[in-house]
Amino acid sequence: MEMAEMDGETLGQNIKQDPALRETLLVMMTSVGRRGDVARLEKIGFSAYLTKPVKQSQLYNCLLMVTGEKFSAADADKKQIITRHIIAENKRQKIRILLAEDNVTNQKVALKTLEKLGYRADAVVDGSEAVKALEKTAYDLVLMDCQMPKMDGFEATEVIRDVKSAVRNHKIPVIAMTAHAMKGDREKCIEAGMDDYLTKPVNPKALAEMIEKWLDGKSAVSQSSEPADGTTPAENIFDKAGLIERLMDDEELVKEVIEGFLEDIPHRIAALKEALERGDTPVVQRQAHTIKGASASTLPSPRWCPGTATGRRQKILRAHATLITRSWLALQESSDPFGYLHVALDCR
Repeated sequence: MEMAEMDGETLGQNIKQDPALRETLLVMMTSVGRRGDVARLEKIGFSAYLTKPVKQSQLYNCLLMVTGEKFSAADADKKQIITRHIIAENKRQKIRILLAEDNVTNQKVALKTLEKLGYRADAVVDGSEAVKALEKTAYDLVLMDCQMPKMDGFEATEVIRDVKSAVRNHKIPVIAMTAHAMKGDREKCIEAGMDDYLTKPVNPKALAEMIEKWLDGKSAVSQSSEPADGTTPAENIFDKAGLIERLMDDEELVKEVIEGFLEDIPHRIAALKEALERGDTPVVQRQAHTIKGASASTLPSPRWCPGTATGRRQKILRAHATLITRSWLALQESSDPFGYLHVALDCR
């Protein structure tokens, strides 16, 4: 934009005023972006506006968009000027993500978050369905819950990486999503063939950065999601402001998610109680994980959520059962154990 003798804006005006040159497509590149530049340059007839430094992929996608849509000078006023934000949005709309998550609450939160970020996503409820979906559709990335019924995330990833399987892309990025917050869980995910790791509840910013990182071709394992040795207790059981922030300020979605949580969680607790009473360890473990995952997406505090004990891995299941039993008994002492959620949402 800034050049000696004649700047880029003036040059663009002269080109568009010349009948022999006016069909020329113009892309403005400037190191100093100022308020009002885009509207002014769009009026002149520039097709795109980029601020430096410009990534190679950004410039490539910009030129594809500019040259891919032929329009006459008469139509120029009707066409929106291309900016880096439009380029990013256009790129996200072409990306297809597969979410493997068995918990209804977590699934709803993840799908809505991905939608708000501009991505297309499909959901399945276990690893076997994820494998089937990857056999049929060319997805760009998988968000994989680690613990699911029938086939868990680790088993599903093993099938995905197996070149003998019918999966269309054996090298597709697989990002683990788990409610566990134990040191060493990331290593287990990476060893299983997953590419990276996110802990629940997933922050929209962290999710967006993770997707962009792996779809830009970077392969170094992220350090931003590394869990601590244990979880950090929150001050309150329910932090509505925190939940609204995680759901990108969509209060209607917050209400929908919590209503779904309130409908689903009593059934989960009842199933857990039955499993505890008959000593069914695998079901206890699965229900513990499910309740914890749903709670983590809805509540910021581990005060009553299962599975928050720290310590060595071999003690996790025992801690799950103990904490859940205590939590269930405490919930039964209240006539309305989730009353604070109803009050927070004014749902009564």
